[in-house]
Amino acid sequence: MANLIRTNDLTYMRAYAAQMLPDTCTVQEETRTPNGAGKWTSAWNTVTGGTLACRLDVLRGRVIQPPTVGGREALAAQFLLSVPWNTTALQLNRRVVHGAFTYEITQLIDDHSDAVVKQAVLTRID
Repeated sequence: MANLIRTNDLTYMRAYAAQMLPDTCTVQEETRTPNGAGKWTSAWNTVTGGTLACRLDVLRGRVIQPPTVGGREALAAQFLLSVPWNTTALQLNRRVVHGAFTYEITQLIDDHSDAVVKQAVLTRID
């Protein structure tokens, strides 16, 4: 199927969408270092290109399986993260820090045409 949006229009749409990203967030990746006792220590570090303009919106009405933390069900609030269209930092098994909260990336949304922003579904870690 042919692209129905002209390059100039897509560039304008991306620039306009970038103005709608009012916040800053960081994308982090876990690094595990063996501790010599058969286990590891874990550290979360910001990935290259991981400090981003962003927008975070609550996803209301989504039914999800509650995650377990420490063998118990945890509260699971889901959010939609929007970042610039050409971001490469978003990947599963990474997390996002936005303000005082930390979120797990649980789903990447990449099944749309003419990417104006890149999006991911996040679950807040409480």
